[in-house]
This record gives sequence, C-alpha cells and structure tokens, in this order.
Amino acid sequence: TPHVAGVAALIVSYARKNELSFDPLKIKESIEFSAKPIPEYTLIDQGFGLVQADKAIERFSKMASEDSSLLYIGTPYSDFKTLIGTNWLPNKPEEYINYWYDLPYLYGGIYLRNSQVTTVPVSVYSINYDGHLKITSTVPWAVPSTAELPISKEGNATFFVTIDYSKMQKPGIYSGIIYVDDPSTNFVEGYIPVIVFVPERPTNGKLTITDKFQDVGDSVHRYIFQVPEGTQRMVLNISTDSDNFLYMQLVPPTGTHVLNYLGYGAFGLRNRVIELPNPLPGTWELIIWDAGEYNTGWEFHSTINIDFYGITSEPKVLRINGDTGNPTVGYVTLENTLGTFNATFHATNNVTLYGGMLWETGGSIYGYPYEFYIDSDIDPEFFKDAVYLEVSVIPEYLDQDVYVEAGYNLYSDYPTFLVTSGGTLQIPLVNNSLPAYLYIGSDEPAYVYLLVVYKNSETKIFKSMVTEEVKFLSNSKITIPIQVNASEPGTYFGALYAMDNDGEVLAVVPLFAEIGTPELETVLFGQPILGEPSIMTLRILDKATMTPIQREATVYINGQQYIAHDGELQFYIAPLQKEYTFNIRVVSEGYQDYSKTFVVNVNEPATNRLYSPTQIPPKIVSGVGRVTDYVADSTTLSITVDGPSGETGYVMVSLPVDTQIIKLQSNSHILSYYTLEYQNGIYLFVKVKYASPVTITVEYKTARWIVSTWNYVWYMLYWRYDQKFDPLYQKAVELGVDNETLQEAMKYKELADQYYAEAEKYLTPGRDNLAIAALPHIRKAYINIRKAYSILEEAINEIEGSEG
Repeated sequence: TPHVAGVAALIVSYARKNELSFDPLKIKESIEFSAKPIPEYTLIDQGFGLVQADKAIERFSKMASEDSSLLYIGTPYSDFKTLIGTNWLPNKPEEYINYWYDLPYLYGGIYLRNSQVTTVPVSVYSINYDGHLKITSTVPWAVPSTAELPISKEGNATFFVTIDYSKMQKPGIYSGIIYVDDPSTNFVEGYIPVIVFVPERPTNGKLTITDKFQDVGDSVHRYIFQVPEGTQRMVLNISTDSDNFLYMQLVPPTGTHVLNYLGYGAFGLRNRVIELPNPLPGTWELIIWDAGEYNTGWEFHSTINIDFYGITSEPKVLRINGDTGNPTVGYVTLENTLGTFNATFHATNNVTLYGGMLWETGGSIYGYPYEFYIDSDIDPEFFKDAVYLEVSVIPEYLDQDVYVEAGYNLYSDYPTFLVTSGGTLQIPLVNNSLPAYLYIGSDEPAYVYLLVVYKNSETKIFKSMVTEEVKFLSNSKITIPIQVNASEPGTYFGALYAMDNDGEVLAVVPLFAEIGTPELETVLFGQPILGEPSIMTLRILDKATMTPIQREATVYINGQQYIAHDGELQFYIAPLQKEYTFNIRVVSEGYQDYSKTFVVNVNEPATNRLYSPTQIPPKIVSGVGRVTDYVADSTTLSITVDGPSGETGYVMVSLPVDTQIIKLQSNSHILSYYTLEYQNGIYLFVKVKYASPVTITVEYKTARWIVSTWNYVWYMLYWRYDQKFDPLYQKAVELGVDNETLQEAMKYKELADQYYAEAEKYLTPGRDNLAIAALPHIRKAYINIRKAYSILEEAINEIEGSEG
C-alpha cells in the first residue's frame, strides 16, 4: 500500500542520512515486526498489523550494522487436493530465489483450510547462514518438532509442525507464526505463518448459525462451516430482522464468491431461502457485515438454518492394492440423505485423456492470448456420459499466468463458478450437472490435459458386485463391494457411480488401484511419556531396499492426516493411557497403500517415587484451559482450572504412589475421570467442561496416612496404659505383691519400652513414608504394656479381694 511504501522510503532516507547499510530484507523486517497488531483480527485480515514509521526506523537502526541472513523457508505441502490426492490449486510460480539458487518451490505458509492435517513438514534452505537456529511458536496449538535446528551455509534441514486440534475447539480461523531465528542477532532470520480453519460440522445433515450484530462501525462476522463430501443440495433458510441493513456472502473452499453481486458485492441479509446445487465440498465461510454508512447502532438478530442433502461415501476415494491376475475386492459405503430412489451401481475404468496446446487466439475468447474453451451447448458430445472431469495445465514457463474456470447453473439465481489460478481442477459430475462451459487461459503457451471418466467401460478392470437394482432408502446406508482385476501391472483409475431410474448420476466415488507396484515398510521410534508432548518418528521405507522413500507421502494415524517428507515423519502425541495404539496407513504415489498397527508402552512421567500430589504440579494435558491455583494437604487436593466457556480439557493429577482411596467431590463441570497406576505414582485424569473457573476437589488417602492413623490409635492405647503403669506398680509394692509377680510385670513393661523405642525410629516428622515400619513395633508396645498392667491389676485385685 502507499503507506507501507512511504515507510520504506523513510527507512531508506534515514539509512542514507546516517550512512547505514540497508537491503530489502532489513526494510521488510523492520516494517513487519514493528507493526501494531489489531485485536480480534487474524493474520489473514491484517498481516502483521498497522505500520508504525517511528518504530520501524527504531528497529532498523538496531540491526543496520548486522549482515542479513538469507534463508528460504516454506512447506512443500498444499492443502488443496483433488479427490485422488493430486494438487488442486497449483504451486505458485517459482520466484527469483528458486531460479537463481536452483531450489524447489515451497509454499510460504502452512495453510490448512479443507483438511485437518496434523503434521506438516517445513524445509529450511540456507544461502549464507551457518549456525544454530531456534524454532519457536507464538501459539500453543502449533508445536515444532525441535527447538533447535543446526544448518550450514548452502545446506538444508527439515522439521515438522504438529497441529493440536484439541486446543482449537471453537469453529473459526486460527493463526500463528513459527519463528526460525538466531537469538544472538537483532535480525529475525525467518518465519512461516500458520493459518488453520476449524469449521463447524453438520449434525445429521443440519447446521444452525445464530448471529447478533451491533450496527456500529465496520464490523464483520465470519462463520466457518463444513460442506460434507457428496452434498448435492445445500439449502439456507434465513430468518432475520436486518431488512437489508446488513449484507452477506458465501465463500466456498476456493475462496471465490458464489452469490450474485448486489449492492456492495453481496446479498442483502433478509428473510429468504437460498438453494445451491452441488456445492463444492470443504470449508465454507458465511460472512455478515454492515454497510458502514448507516451506523444505526441497532442490534440485529439472524438465524440461518443450513440443510445438506446428498450421498456421501466412506472412503471418499477407494484405493485398492493387488497383484496381476488375482482379483481383489474393496468396499465403499454410501449414505443417502438425498431421498429414497431405486438405484443401480456401476463401476467404470473408461478413462479418456485429452491433451494439446492452448490455442493462440490473441485474446478473442476471454482476453488471454492463449486459450481453450468448451461450451456444452456447442459441443454436447464432449461431456456426454461423463461422470468425472479433471483439468490439468502444464505451463511452458514456471512464472506464467494460468487461469481455469468452469461455470454451472448460469441461468439460475445462484450460478456457481469453479475457479483456480492454474494447476488442476476436479469436477464430479452428479445430477447430470455438466459444466455450461470450461475455459482455460494463459499469457504464454501451455499444455492442457483433460482426464474424463465416462460410463460403460468395455474392459472391466473395476466391477461392482451389486448387480441388481436396489431401493436406496433415505437416511440409510449401503455397502458396495468393488472388484479389481488387471492382467498388467500399473496404476488404474476409474469411478463407481450410482444412477436412478431416470439415468441421473447421483453419486460418484473415484477408484484408484495399484496393481503389482512396490511395497512399503515402516519403523516407529520414540518413547512417549504419559501426559507430556512426546515426539515420535516414523520412517517410511521401500520394502525391497529398506531405504527411505524420496518423495512425499500422506500418512493417516488413528484417522488423523500427516505429511511425511522423504521417508520421514516427526509428530507429537500426548498419551493419556498406559499403552498407545498407532493405526497407520501410508499413501504414496508409485507404491501400494500400506497399513500397520503399532502398540507402544507409555512411560511414567515421574522418575522417582511420589509422596506428595504437588511433586508434579497438576496441569492441562489435552484440550484447552490452564491451572490457575492448587492447594494440598495430607488428604485433600483442591485445583482451580479455567478455560473458554463450553470447551473441554483434561487435567492430570499426580498422586502419591501409596494412594489407596480416591474420591472426587461432586461437580457438574466434571464430565468423567479415571486413574492409571504406575511404579512411582498414581495418575488421575479429569475431563472438565468450562463455564467459569472450575474447582476440582480430590480427596485421597495414602497407605502412609492410613498407617499413621493406626499408629496414632495404637500409640494412644499404649500411652494410656503406660501413664497408668507406674502408679499401679507403686500400689502393688505397697500392698505387698510378691517379687516374682512384680518382676514379671516389669519384664513386659521393659519389652513395651523397647518396642516403643524401636517404633520411634520410624516416626520422624516429614518422613511419613517410614510410618508403616513403625506400626508392628508400636502395636507390640501396646500389647506388652497392657500385659504388664494386667498382671499387676490381677495381683492387686486378688489381695484386695482376700482382705475384704
């Protein structure tokens, strides 16, 4: 912006005036890291914040004398994928640094919108830096796999960032920064932003958004929600008192707008029903804002009920591994919320690949000098019987501009446009929703591939094992076995599609088979610790050579998605059980899909025996929240935790190893709890739901406390008889009890004294762990003093009875 350019000019002027060296890196960093963040705005909305010229110059002056470190930092992972895992949005054109230093393209940020990837690799290439970099995160939910990264000049290194979704329970956009920095310099060597969309997910095909809007200033409300795979109709029923004082827009996973432009680029927010056919699956945004010039101060209330209708599949893509000439079966489960219909299920591998250069049109179609255009009205045969379409563009030059657009429902109130700035665009063709047109344009020559899957393949590589018509009831499921049988090794692509009696395709599931391809093997390293973030390393190997594969792989661990880089994946877990099971599935192009289960013992956090509940302070080990206070005595521990209202967290409490009894005081905020016993301690896990600060009161009784109680009982009994013994002995002497009896009583008294003296060795204050050793001695002391007392008492009673 002009403001930023002006600040940059001021820095250059300041540097020249003071004869300071400057370069673009220092100027950029001075402006970024001196900016003032605007509260409640994300990195997407504001970048680093409002520029501050004086602060920027001040920061520049501190690092002007230092050499600028040139690092190239980014991730090879892109969140935008097709149904078969290929790039959907393309790599951004290569930049100067890639070309000049022959480096691979890396995305400049971790951007997770349409998938919940748990671990993402980050690569660091050094151009002129040699040393140790500190890796830090500004947010608790993005955890680097290492705190220090050694790297040499012209070398490279990779670390991983694990996303902890348990700390992001509310739907919304979360942002943070991973710094890659040498703390001995004022210059920040590098960073990578992390943006994560957490959508609200429909329940039973329904979702409700409730908005309260104060019409003051330029407010914007964003609601993030997920459109499930297979959704064929999305219906929004809007009830509001806004009466067009507010505006709304729907933003699909591609980031483009889907509603007609009215007024200020959106629909006026008023009572209406909006129905969108075949909405793109993924993370959507519903944006509500005011016109700005009104500022009525009024409060508006809106309720948007969203219903999703369609046929979803599990898995989303069926991948089958097999050998040549040996039929293999996989299974697809379809769930129907579209409505009851008579269905037939078909599998096809009728794939046609069209290829050719863009036409040199001089911009006659849509303005680009090189173009390609298909209109379904002009060329209906091209899309006839098609069930899946994928468009891929290979540019001649890495930095050229490429544009792909497909338009649907052009004559409806809500036309849909699928757009990408190059690369790949995937289109499942359900409900006979053929594109009205497909357009590709570029400023330079480019090669175009059109992969089209048609019905009715002649060679049956894939075969549906459900051959009869089935009445597919609404809100029901059906499982379809798919057989794959190929005589030649290779990778095969096709589709399963469901049709109704009218011949409409109502569901499409891509099919992907690896026949006779190489196999994978994995090795898992790491020693997880109970309740602590524990780093694990998964090595992915070529089974034939047992060497790491040199390519990207997608790894699914217990259903969570991770990205491995060159045969290695580092990720964090925070185990809450004594054993941790890793159900692993690996998908990598050119290899058979791989599955394996590892069961790993979880180590105890305490290395020495615990005798107090505060030796390891209570802490939140999963979810959100923090421990604000805790107070303990010998039998009670009181813990106060706080967190966002309605969200949950797990509190771990470490109790003494000899704890025998555990009781939690009743509390509506405590959802559940359990204990785990280890060699050095007992660990209590409490799941809480926040509404305000929550107090957890744990009553516990240790064996030492129980023994101490019994020690006290036996001591009081001993003490009572010991106090009475000397007066009774004196009385016995005065009454003339014989010496033999007196000596026998004194013998037991001396034994009692000896046992008590032995017990005292174990009754040291602060050494409750020794109290159990005192118990048998103090009990024997009581038994013997009572015996001594009884001997004297019987002798005295006998004398006094005879005298009476």
